[in-house]
Amino acid sequence: MTTIHFKRTLSDHIHACRVYQAKTRTAKLDKVISVFCFVMGCLTIYNYGIRWWTLGFFPLALVHWFDIVTPLRVWMSIKRNIKLYTGEYELIFDHEGVHAKSGVLGGYVSWEGYNTVLESDKVFLLVYGRWFYTIVPKRVFADEKEMGVFREMLKGKIKKIS
Repeated sequence: MTTIHFKRTLSDHIHACRVYQAKTRTAKLDKVISVFCFVMGCLTIYNYGIRWWTLGFFPLALVHWFDIVTPLRVWMSIKRNIKLYTGEYELIFDHEGVHAKSGVLGGYVSWEGYNTVLESDKVFLLVYGRWFYTIVPKRVFADEKEMGVFREMLKGKIKKIS
């Protein structure tokens, strides 16, 4: 059994959102939409000249390319319910699954419930549904060895790790 205590932050959630979003099909579609908007902007300027409405395609292209909307939506949701998403948090990893406890919420997900693990330079995301994941910030580990032990435990419990 492994227990981890940490303080959740808004930046943890925003980063986790970006990591998860980058692995979805929507991220690829956003790139296609961005290119389409850029091409449409160029074509409308070529055909009609520079007008206020022909320039609108370029900001849309940037919004889709850099995926600004999804993290903004997450940020707004968290800001509305800040006490639910920030503060002290405890994760208990045992042979059955993961128990999560905070000041207001608690929950449990069995190891079979997790689909995959996503890893970035800042977090581990244990994904158990569409847009449902457990965030484990890497800053909670004392050193690389402790993080390696955690990574090996995840490999033994969850089938797909990327």
